[in-house]
Amino acid sequence: IRTYKDHPAFAGISFFDEPGLDCFEGIAAAKAVFERVCPDKVFYVNMLPHHISAKQFQYGACQINVPESTDEKLSLNYENTERYLYFTEKFIKTVQPQIYSYDSYPFLTLGNVESMIHTALYELPQICNYNERTYGVPYWMFMQIGGKWEGSANRVTTESEMRLQISVALAFGAKGIQLFPC
Repeated sequence: IRTYKDHPAFAGISFFDEPGLDCFEGIAAAKAVFERVCPDKVFYVNMLPHHISAKQFQYGACQINVPESTDEKLSLNYENTERYLYFTEKFIKTVQPQIYSYDSYPFLTLGNVESMIHTALYELPQICNYNERTYGVPYWMFMQIGGKWEGSANRVTTESEMRLQISVALAFGAKGIQLFPC
């Protein structure tokens, strides 16, 4: 990183995409090293949304050949909002990120979640807004603007849907909007 840290195009690194709780201490250690070398750059981690399994909360998005989750607070005995608040607070307290970023796309169907509209547009931004007010960590969100991924034919969003995503994100205090064009 020292080789590139002073280049005008170097703004930081994207360190991890969709980690689980078990990764947080390692991410915090890597962030501490990065901040010593690049104190004025962004150490970026993109987080999971909240409509996921206990295994994903604990081990991350890529949980191949992993045991069942051992953290009781991630079990289905709790509502998704409670599980996600626990997850986000644990990340914020352990890693102390500059920003909290997540991706969740409202205009598609994934697994057992028939409609993502309410979850992606309203529930997640409220949790992130709460965390910003409580812990001072601003949030960024990804906006769905593309079509095909994950073996399905998710439709390309309309201009009105894109405007809705932007408006809701800004209304709930998002400080960054990232584009997922596929």
